[in-house]
Amino acid sequence: MERKARPERETQTMKKILVLGHSPGPEKGKPSRNSTRNRVARWMSMILPCLHRQPDDYEFRNVSSIHCKSLRQATRLVSKEKLESYGRIIALGREVSDFCKARDIDHLHIPHPSLLNRMWNDPRTEPSVIRWIRFYLSC
Repeated sequence: MERKARPERETQTMKKILVLGHSPGPEKGKPSRNSTRNRVARWMSMILPCLHRQPDDYEFRNVSSIHCKSLRQATRLVSKEKLESYGRIIALGREVSDFCKARDIDHLHIPHPSLLNRMWNDPRTEPSVIRWIRFYLSC
């Protein structure tokens, strides 16, 4: 019996999802105190089951492996080849989105989920962002 190859779009959606951040915070080794990762984990725990995906179907990675204020200062950056191995990429913040655009990497740009970002003061922001992510991942 001959096996048919999966269409490219279906294969893409089955690959892991990458949530791409800027760089690790200045306090390394304390992920439980990281409000950005905690917020992203909460979103993904709400979104992935709706898409029949497992919690481990996504990874969190930073563009820079060392703390930096700007990606222009960073020396150790994630490679384009590594980014292309993911099915979907969610870029946290404008600088990360610009990094992806400069490398022609398809991604969803969302506001950075840090508590320092004042956009999150509006109670309508988080439900909207969750809808954007759900739509992007379901396509």
